[in-house]
Amino acid sequence: MNALQKRLIKGYLTPEIECDLPGRLRLGFCKYNLLPPEALPYLHYVKDALDMPGGVIDVQLNARIGTALILYDPRVTSSRQIMKWIGIVTDVGLELAGEQNWQPCDEGRIAQLMRNRLKGYIPIN
Repeated sequence: MNALQKRLIKGYLTPEIECDLPGRLRLGFCKYNLLPPEALPYLHYVKDALDMPGGVIDVQLNARIGTALILYDPRVTSSRQIMKWIGIVTDVGLELAGEQNWQPCDEGRIAQLMRNRLKGYIPIN
């Protein structure tokens, strides 16, 4: 993956805040449909990645319309921290994707590599 492809994909995965209430964050990914088809099977890792720093109660993804609803405990985290974490997850995922040829892919291995990388970014409260 070249630098231009990474920048494009990062742009496609950058969410816009549609609604921000304490404990409830709705995000829109208006350009998600421009993602390359090879990226789509890995979107299910979003739920797992968002829960890593703690405070996220539930993540509901609607790939058909490109939205995510994130329910969280406002005593533990904030919408600002969640948005920052989404940026970190995107950057680390793109970095990892650029390092190796993932065909054929072992999804368990990919998930473990991603989790291990992200552990270094988890904020300590």
